[in-house]
Amino acid sequence: MVDLQASPPLGLSKQTLILAAIRVCYNPQPKSENGIYYYSRDGHLEVVDITCVQCLVGRVKDGNEWAIVDRSDSSTRPVLVTEE
Repeated sequence: MVDLQASPPLGLSKQTLILAAIRVCYNPQPKSENGIYYYSRDGHLEVVDITCVQCLVGRVKDGNEWAIVDRSDSSTRPVLVTEE
């Protein structure tokens, strides 16, 4: 979080920015048996304004690789099933 002071000469009011650090991953590949993407090399780190982030994904260590956990697609959302 970054607090910016007002700058009347620039016409800017006081505001707070929330930043996100995003790590790029190199060459993610799906595994045929489960369709989950895996990668083994991290890339550079980018810092962006949080309002630029459209979705969040996670990662899980699997041996020498990382599995990408991506639930941003509508088909991967949990669905509530009732007995009716």
